[in-house]
Amino acid sequence: MSTYNDASLIYYPSGYKASKAYSLKPTDGSGDLTFTRASTATRVNESGLIEEVATGVPRIDYTGAGCAKLLLEPQRTNLITYSNEFSNPSWLKSSIVLDSNTLDTLSPQGLNNATKITSTTYPSLYNIISVSAQTQYTFSFYVKGGTLATPQLAIRDDSNGVFIVENILYATSIDEWTRIEYTVTTPIGCTSLRVYALRGTGSGTIFLYGAQVEQGSYSTSIINTSGTAVTRVADLASKSGISSLINSTEGVLYVEFNALADDRSSSGSYAISDGTTNNRFIISNSGGFDGGIASLGVVSGALVFNISSSGFNVKSFNKVALKYELNNTKLFVNGVLIGTDTSCPMPAPNTFNFLGSTNGTPAGGLRYGNTKGLMLFPNALSDAECIALTTL
Repeated sequence: MSTYNDASLIYYPSGYKASKAYSLKPTDGSGDLTFTRASTATRVNESGLIEEVATGVPRIDYTGAGCAKLLLEPQRTNLITYSNEFSNPSWLKSSIVLDSNTLDTLSPQGLNNATKITSTTYPSLYNIISVSAQTQYTFSFYVKGGTLATPQLAIRDDSNGVFIVENILYATSIDEWTRIEYTVTTPIGCTSLRVYALRGTGSGTIFLYGAQVEQGSYSTSIINTSGTAVTRVADLASKSGISSLINSTEGVLYVEFNALADDRSSSGSYAISDGTTNNRFIISNSGGFDGGIASLGVVSGALVFNISSSGFNVKSFNKVALKYELNNTKLFVNGVLIGTDTSCPMPAPNTFNFLGSTNGTPAGGLRYGNTKGLMLFPNALSDAECIALTTL
């Protein structure tokens, strides 16, 4: 598409090093994203295997195969202290035999560090963790099918002696690993959870790997632990000092992205700004409601446009373009014009100099989720070009 020649900045996940994600354009490095994360983290590599990346290194992720994505996640802590050591005494068990580091199958890491579990009649494998009451937690683990026909998970409020959920049958595959995930809100007075990776009846075998309990409404990438809870610090990617690449009075901001979850609590944005909340144009995955994609603009502290629409699957990838110019701002999603504002002032020339988050502060990175592509255009494209740019 010749439109790409008109872009001032083009980012597609490819080259990177510690503290930097390389943009394809401009080629002199002035548009490269600045990246920080003060901890190690995991990703799925091109071979489909989970691997750990070093502190401060961007995660180019291939979960689900296909194209590369820049993975950005919030800070999370795995509260299970032995995430992959099911033979450790912290995992309580009955009516099962464990074969750690089994040779029968490779783990999601491609190593012999999965656990084979053989059940007799009433299998039970659980861990007890300290939590806060009236708080959301997500329990997850990887499973691969053997001969056990009815594996179940359960989550028990140990403080009050009642199950929050039980008899949750989960499906397994004999050919590939599946991540099982379940989110609960702890009841009043709950300070201890008992999480069962395996419970129920029946005999047979099953394979487990990588258990995790994290505070939040959805699961994030696996955080490996071996003796203590471990925190993965948030990913931050942004770029400051790029007034030469952003036209404040007209242009197009384009992104292809998905969200980590379809709820307002996980919403985030891509924004061009002056580094403050007073002047900013954003693309968001929420707009104040689930399943929404929205854009809003603030000039000199005043809201000047707000365009939104619902009904999108924000966990799937969407191509979104915000076209802005004086009294003619439009939002395009997946080849469709979803809204127009014909009464919107623009900032003064050379106002925008920062690519980052909703609040536009220097510490604000791009939105949490997966980014397949991001572009800035210094001139407003035609409607036909925006439709072509965002067509799936």
